[in-house]
Amino acid sequence: MEGIIYLILFMNLLMVLGVAQNAKETGRNWLVWAVIVFIFGIFGLVLYFYDIDRHPTDKQAKQAKRSLRVYGDVVDSNGQEKTVGLTFQSNSWTKSEAKEAFRESCAEKGLALTGEPTVTIESNKPDMKKSNSSGDETEKIGELKNLRDSGAITEEEFQEKKTVLLNRL
Repeated sequence: MEGIIYLILFMNLLMVLGVAQNAKETGRNWLVWAVIVFIFGIFGLVLYFYDIDRHPTDKQAKQAKRSLRVYGDVVDSNGQEKTVGLTFQSNSWTKSEAKEAFRESCAEKGLALTGEPTVTIESNKPDMKKSNSSGDETEKIGELKNLRDSGAITEEEFQEKKTVLLNRL
């Protein structure tokens, strides 16, 4: 990044010298023109990097929409086995760094790991609703069947709601 800045400044200096030489040959006030060109060059440099520095890259935007979830089986001080988890929002962490932080956190709390921690990458994007998913309807029909079998709803209610769900497919 610094190389680009130096290159642009060098090109700006060459333009200033070119304008100064041209102004000397034509009899114009070369110092005024050289300063004007230099100011415009610096202004252009600032505008160029203004956009880059203040907007995230695609990779940064993708990383901002994810988190690392680490979980593992532990034994507490009473000898009870549990599964605990931590979520890390730091986008610069790798999976191995998240595992190490999880181990340290468990050690600080007096929990002993019984196995290797598991790391999953979770998206922070809101889940989009499925408009036409047959899986949801079949699951709902199965739940209705369980309700009917347990006596919570009547056969007529079951058939009515089942028909509504099947029409959505």
